[in-house]
Amino acid sequence: MTVAGSDRYNISDEEVFVFPASFGQQRLWFLDRLFPNSSCYNVVNVLRLTGLLNVAVLESSFNEIIRRHEVLRTNFDTVDGKPVQLILPELKISIPLIDLQPLPIGEREAAAQQEIAAFSQKTFNLEHGALLRVNLWQIAAEEYILAFALKRQAFQSQLQTKSAAQI
Repeated sequence: MTVAGSDRYNISDEEVFVFPASFGQQRLWFLDRLFPNSSCYNVVNVLRLTGLLNVAVLESSFNEIIRRHEVLRTNFDTVDGKPVQLILPELKISIPLIDLQPLPIGEREAAAQQEIAAFSQKTFNLEHGALLRVNLWQIAAEEYILAFALKRQAFQSQLQTKSAAQI
């Protein structure tokens, strides 16, 4: 079966696994079509990290979680008018580091909160890209705020618990 997903990622059809969307995924896919650009189904977690942080290792850790969990490598497309899951063989993300240290100390927290609010409202494209997004803000030399957002299609309480434990 040929699906648009293989074209988008420059991979062969044999490398993309196509499965029917579950009932819950179909419902959320429909709502995404009905209310495009809505962030109401984003699930956002924010953590404060203190100490020395190796950002490359953090990014590698998130990519390992994505490798282990197919749902995080899943995009959605339509076949015969019905939503299907496209499970990609590989998907990597990068974690942008936003350095707030140049701001005056008293303004850093407020700036971080504003950026986290904007991050939380950013929509996902179900047809392209990861259903997981991660940002990192540096507040001080050894103080960071990590935020990660999942699209509801990818979110399951079990996945959240496992992912948090793995991080």
